Amino acid sequence: SHVAQMGGRDLTQAIATSMNIAKDKAEVEKKEHGLTPALTEALAPLVGEVERVIANYREAEKKPISKIVLFGGGACLKGVETAFARLALPVEVARPFKNTKGPMVL
Repeated sequence: SHVAQMGGRDLTQAIATSMNIAKDKAEVEKKEHGLTPALTEALAPLVGEVERVIANYREAEKKPISKIVLFGGGACLKGVETAFARLALPVEVARPFKNTKGPMVL
């Protein structure tokens, strides 16, 4: 497994910088509009890192990769899967509590 150190805050900052707006307004933009050219550019290093990890795994283990699983708030960004399209693998957003039942607030 591999953990990449990038998240929703980084994407919010990319929007704030590209649009020259405050972070709170950038957060609203991110949630309302999803993937934009600025976010695609901000995600490029992450996509490149994922590509290298996949290549290294395939070389070392001689096994295929079946999908990419994203998690965290940034993974819920509308259209985020298109940023990973060049990797030619299905992209899934992790939903660890999907089948969990219990009170909404603990």
